[in-house]
Amino acid sequence: MTDIDPELLIGETTFADLGLAPPLLDALRDAGYAHPTPIQREAIPLALRGRDLIGLAQTGTGKTASFTLPVVHRLIGGPRRTRVLVLTPTRELCLQVEESVRKYSKYAPVDVIPIYGGVGYEPQEKALRRGVDVVVATPGRLLDHLDKRTGDFTYLETLVLDEADRMLDMGFAPQLNRIVEQIPRYRQTLLFSATMPPEVEALGRKYLRKPVVVQVGRRSSAATTVTHAVYPVPRHRKNDLLVHLLTQGDHDSVLVFTRTKSGADRVVRDLGQAGIHAGAMHADKSQKERVQALDDFKSGKLRVLVATDIASAVPVVRPARVMPTRSCRRKKSGWSARSSARSVRRFPESACQGSTSARELRSTSCKSGWGTSTAVALPRFDSPQPRYRHRFRS
Repeated sequence: MTDIDPELLIGETTFADLGLAPPLLDALRDAGYAHPTPIQREAIPLALRGRDLIGLAQTGTGKTASFTLPVVHRLIGGPRRTRVLVLTPTRELCLQVEESVRKYSKYAPVDVIPIYGGVGYEPQEKALRRGVDVVVATPGRLLDHLDKRTGDFTYLETLVLDEADRMLDMGFAPQLNRIVEQIPRYRQTLLFSATMPPEVEALGRKYLRKPVVVQVGRRSSAATTVTHAVYPVPRHRKNDLLVHLLTQGDHDSVLVFTRTKSGADRVVRDLGQAGIHAGAMHADKSQKERVQALDDFKSGKLRVLVATDIASAVPVVRPARVMPTRSCRRKKSGWSARSSARSVRRFPESACQGSTSARELRSTSCKSGWGTSTAVALPRFDSPQPRYRHRFRS
């Protein structure tokens, strides 16, 4: 479970009131949790009853525990075979869910294995053939194992689609279809998402049977604790502006998003030439390099982490300014509901800044809800001011 805003906790309800087994209550007590968040309070009882459900809530509200707790509860005392499959969009989120399952199964005999790319096949194949209770996987690597018939999902009881909107945004719809075709038709399906675009609604209608929708907060709402600012700037001067903002302001922890992997490497190179210690995190990096970069950023060894969208579903526990520099996402709810919430939910005074070219600003301002702004190139960076600033209110 990632860090939870104390204001989200429900004082009147305890985890014991939700009907969780004693081993889970002991694990929750060890982790320091006594009261569920709103999404947990509503989703866990439904999941325990075997209902299909769609859970909608911003990142940082405890969605991961909303399915890992009932999953572990239903596995206690059952046969030892693969009964639960959790699909996640990225390796980092896959490891986060695995960690959550292990945390809450501390006093229960539940086995879990993460299946993701960038590492060797052999250890994963051995674990799948031996049999585990829970498989947490990214779609691509899981399909490789299904094609090799190294896993047996004949007795699968529960399918969980975590961060479903991100999986669709990353183009995993064909892989999801192939996976679902190879698992039992009669099963419980849990879908969790930070936003609810039409594609996710269609996914729910296709895979779930009479689902209950549990929604916390406004649908597709952006993070309410984040201030957004747009700096119109020519494309070729984006990195110059970023260097200026980092050197002039008091920013000891900055998470920078770029649209492409090569763009992330260029930003790191330009920042390094300006004497700013930065590291990159994207799909071309090995799993070891990605984990090391994230750990260095969390520990403070790395001042700036430049990443593609793979970092948007990863918990960041340091106060961080989030700066998408290369091209604004077409939907502000995408990164603002996840990355900004993850990085600043414990530090509401942090800001989110974005710089984009004049052409990109015109194309995104109306469609994405950024508001209207006059795109004027900045000839110099003595004191750049954002042309548009907005704090989202609940």
